[in-house]
Amino acid sequence: MAQWFIQVHRSSEDPFNYPNLGKVQYFKIELMYHKFGIVEHPDYPGLHRARFIALHECDSRISYVAMKYHDTVPFSYDKMTSFV
Repeated sequence: MAQWFIQVHRSSEDPFNYPNLGKVQYFKIELMYHKFGIVEHPDYPGLHRARFIALHECDSRISYVAMKYHDTVPFSYDKMTSFV
């Protein structure tokens, strides 16, 4: 299973109003829709953190997500070999 360290980049223009879905939560939902597994990173704990680990069976799936969401959600990703 391929795994990536994801970091969603926040800005001062991001909405943080309670009824609205935040950028990080929106992106996690989109990743789950594309069959990614989401895991808390041990160095950055917390469900709503902008840094987390995404898992997928296909190595190239992250490229599709990067192309699809590059205008909507600014994020970066690095391939991981393993995590503890």
